[in-house]
Amino acid sequence: MNRDLKIVAAAIFAWALGEGLFFYMVPLYMAELGASPALIGILVALFALAQMVTMIPAGIATDRWGARNLFVGGWLLGLLPPSLMAGATNLKWFVLAYVAYGFSGAVMPALTSYIINSRGTLTPERVLTRVLSFFSAGMVISPFLGGLVAETYGLRMTFRLAAIFFAISTAIVTLTRRQAPRPMATGERRYAGLLRQRDVVAFLGIVFGITFVLSLGMPLAPNFLQERWAVPVSQVGLLGSATSLGALMLALFLGGRPPR
Repeated sequence: MNRDLKIVAAAIFAWALGEGLFFYMVPLYMAELGASPALIGILVALFALAQMVTMIPAGIATDRWGARNLFVGGWLLGLLPPSLMAGATNLKWFVLAYVAYGFSGAVMPALTSYIINSRGTLTPERVLTRVLSFFSAGMVISPFLGGLVAETYGLRMTFRLAAIFFAISTAIVTLTRRQAPRPMATGERRYAGLLRQRDVVAFLGIVFGITFVLSLGMPLAPNFLQERWAVPVSQVGLLGSATSLGALMLALFLGGRPPR
């Protein structure tokens, strides 16, 4: 990997060290603030909605103004919410901060574009899996640490520590170099035309179906483990680390295979 890809990988790793501290703890903290299981599901859906609505505008903006400004902006956008979540004393303010964190998902179109444009001789699938695997690597470590921190110092402390890692990650990512926007042909600007391509629509359907099924149980899994079997918070974090370890192993293995 070249210089810029190494910087991006380091920034992603540092971000994952922060996000993993609280990612699996959010439903538990919502319950601690008084949210019912149904309300937790709605709040998690609002987080996903915040991520969704940013994607298409962020992709269009990346095409027009270049990737680096957009993903550095996304990093900055995600810097403050963990501190706000740590300082929230009631469910309303916590949810506002949590949904605001969801808007940082705008980073993904620009980030993937930047990685692919910096790939050199690597294939797109290999460079994406190699760089983004650093996120899974960070998430192998941080959920277990987050569980230990939450068990010892309380759930709120995980958000405070995450803010520190996010600041480190943001400082790292600003070291990347700017890329000029890639000129697009006239036909490439017609984004709606993608929906007339059968293969694209079929692929979107597969992604939607997989995400839908996985999202049915995962958001409330920590609460279920605690309420049904009294699993300690530290072990909830350990299970999150195991999930990320599986994702990392699959990414490294599949990243070298043909895209199909």
